[in-house]
Amino acid sequence: LEYSRAYRFPSANDLFWAPFGNPDLNPEHSHQVQLQYTFNTESLFWDQIRLASFYKQVKDWILWAPLNDLFFRPHNI
Repeated sequence: LEYSRAYRFPSANDLFWAPFGNPDLNPEHSHQVQLQYTFNTESLFWDQIRLASFYKQVKDWILWAPLNDLFFRPHNI
C-alpha cells in the first residue's frame, strides 16, 4: 500500500501567458493511493501474477481547455 500527497503551484505560463493566462488560478492539491498484491504460482507460464489498483483525487486541477477554435486558456476544475 502506498499513499502520497502532492501540491502544485500554477506555472508562470498558466498565470501570465499573454493574452490567455489566468492569474486567478488556485494551486492543485492531490491524494493518491496505490494497492498491489502479488500471487506466487506454480504455473508453466508464469511465476507470479501481480494485481494493482490505484485511486487519485485532485482538487483545483489546472486544465487548459479550448477558449474557441484556436486558443486555449487554463482554469481550475
